[in-house]
Amino acid sequence: MSWFDKEENSAGALTTKLSTDASLVQGATGSRLGTLVEISVAMLLSLIISFVYSWMLTLVLAGFIPVFMLAGFLQFRANAESIKSSTDSSTVAGKIVIESLVNIRTVTSLGIQSNFFQSYTNEIRGPYKRALIKSPVLGAAYGFSQGVLYLGYVVTFGFGAYQVTRQPGDIAHSTFSNIFVVFTAVIFGALGAGQASSFAPDYAKAKQSANRIFALLDREPAIDGYSEDGLKPVSIHMYL
Repeated sequence: MSWFDKEENSAGALTTKLSTDASLVQGATGSRLGTLVEISVAMLLSLIISFVYSWMLTLVLAGFIPVFMLAGFLQFRANAESIKSSTDSSTVAGKIVIESLVNIRTVTSLGIQSNFFQSYTNEIRGPYKRALIKSPVLGAAYGFSQGVLYLGYVVTFGFGAYQVTRQPGDIAHSTFSNIFVVFTAVIFGALGAGQASSFAPDYAKAKQSANRIFALLDREPAIDGYSEDGLKPVSIHMYL
């Protein structure tokens, strides 16, 4: 029972930690693994299709693939970071809310609602200030990811116009429909690959969360009620 007397092992803290860790583990497994395989195969097929339809335009766009991947990574991370809160702060804040609700009668009878409200406000003030600092950075990252997409438009249709104006039989000649096929395959395939690479930090967090969950489940108490070690009586005499 002394284990629950520790501040970090209170009912509210345990509930918040388990819910957060479980969601992180779930978010990095299951359907997300299928998404990674899907995006990887799509990227490979997009390159093959692009080389078949216009190898010259594909080589031009290949130099921009790392930029497109970076844009996809930034776009996905910007969306993810905008809805993510600090785990440590949310744990403490969640503990305050849960404990105040569980003991609402005591809190009301003592008239300390304002104390719990102030404690909760103090805990979320830090994440709020960090969010104010992160917002311009996330906005710039999202703006860059969208701007790179228009850069792809410029490069594709600029060089594509040159190819369309070439005479049939020229090594640089290509049709307008082929330009669109290469544009769609390369750019959106690279953006998808960039989004897939953004899953890597989630797997690292999921691994840490899984370790915390198993450490909690596999914890051995100081007094093991199921252990058969120790002194045992040789015989027992009972009198009525």
